[in-house]
Amino acid sequence: MIRRSHFFNLFSAFSLFSVLFIVILVCPKSLFARNVENWFYGALGYENALSLSMKDDLPLIVYFKTDWCGWCKKMEKDYLGSNELKRVLANILKVEINPDNGKAEKSLEKRYGCTGYPSFYVSIPSFDMDAKQLHPFRKQGNWTTAEFVAAIKKKISKLYSNKAYDSNEVNEYAEANRYIDMAIDYNPDYHYLYYLKGSINYRNGYDAKDISILKSAEKNYLKALEIDPDHQVTKRELKQLNEMIEFISKDRVNNDAGSVLKVTKKEGTGNKVNELVSLNANKKEYDPSYNSTQEYDEMPPENLGYNGSRDAVVRDKQEELLAYEKAIPHLLQGFSYLGNGDYEKAKYEFEKAIEVKPNYASAHNALSDVCKKLGLDENAKEEKEIAIQWANQ
Repeated sequence: MIRRSHFFNLFSAFSLFSVLFIVILVCPKSLFARNVENWFYGALGYENALSLSMKDDLPLIVYFKTDWCGWCKKMEKDYLGSNELKRVLANILKVEINPDNGKAEKSLEKRYGCTGYPSFYVSIPSFDMDAKQLHPFRKQGNWTTAEFVAAIKKKISKLYSNKAYDSNEVNEYAEANRYIDMAIDYNPDYHYLYYLKGSINYRNGYDAKDISILKSAEKNYLKALEIDPDHQVTKRELKQLNEMIEFISKDRVNNDAGSVLKVTKKEGTGNKVNELVSLNANKKEYDPSYNSTQEYDEMPPENLGYNGSRDAVVRDKQEELLAYEKAIPHLLQGFSYLGNGDYEKAKYEFEKAIEVKPNYASAHNALSDVCKKLGLDENAKEEKEIAIQWANQ
């Protein structure tokens, strides 16, 4: 005889099994497969995912499909169902939308310009609402899963690097570094991203006169060259960076009291002033008792040049350093344009650097390179000769 409590337990277990069986029959298999991967569904799911994306500048994938679409089934089996793609999408906000499910879903289809199924869009809505479609089904042959994964990562990385570039243009260096780091997370083997991070820190370090930031720029330039040893723009900027580090370390204009003028003679160059270790250009203005000649009263006049005029030496060296400081931003901006293929703007910036400092060999050399890119071979040759001339003096 079955006791009542045993009967109740058996009945409860049977009821639970029945409910689960019915749910499995009624619900599509994809529902169970996707929920563990944090997919959002429909118009409401889209709004929730969009809100999260906008809050933290996160990428968003929107996938349009229908139940009757044969290619959608192939998309889910061959790509979305693969472990390789699942691993990548696990950390990306993603929404599945079936336009047949309602007016709101149909409206989203129209907003994205979806004209067929499946459609797979990638964007970062907080600063890029113009979502671009990525399609693994190609006329030249369908992408492999690995190729589709690479295309998704590359697209997201490019969106972040573009935002980093724009932030750097308006001197928002913290934001620029944040976005370029996010770009590197998605595409860590792309040399250009390390070049761009180097350029951001170069410009930031120059503005702040901070050698530690400039050293960070050097580290990223070297990483870029480790990946692509032949990246010429990185080589040029790294050379210029090393000049800047030396300039700040030894020749910077220091507005703090206590800077010391030191002029030395370089063997074989006659009466030219060859080294200025540190110069306080403004001390004379704030301290009337400051004597610009007192540091080298013991030095023979012939070592100072300009017929022994110490004040003339100081004045001309100050002018040279100030010209250098004014020219550097144009050179850096020019390299930035050159790296992005904007050759006309790069040419303009290099010309501005030369206008400020006509004997700037690096600017002439950079102008020669960009003229060659623009097909101005005679100009390129002329600027190269000028660069060599100034470099040898």
